[in-house]
Amino acid sequence: MDPSPGRRLLRSVMTDGDGRVWMGSVGSIVVHDGKQRRAYGKDAGVPAHLIWDLADVGGGEVWAATTQGLIRGKGGRFEEVAGPDVLGQGETSRVGGEGGRGWCLSRDALS
Repeated sequence: MDPSPGRRLLRSVMTDGDGRVWMGSVGSIVVHDGKQRRAYGKDAGVPAHLIWDLADVGGGEVWAATTQGLIRGKGGRFEEVAGPDVLGQGETSRVGGEGGRGWCLSRDALS
């Protein structure tokens, strides 16, 4: 996967508690630690959907709001937390949290 988010639609950017910059685009999440970039895509569990928002919820966990639900990642692996069947058919547009607990906001629900 190309680690350059500039070639894709960059939709979300956040900085985690360790100072790393996280960027979300279509089907990829890129993290930059000041020295190198690492891209996470399908092979790491990131779905081929637009990443609307990213949040550092603590405990080394990052949550991402996508056009098809909510995913979370830790240690370079991502998994679905909730899909459209739980959140409704609206896009998940915002995500946040702290202390290892997260929340998400979609057009149809706050979870």
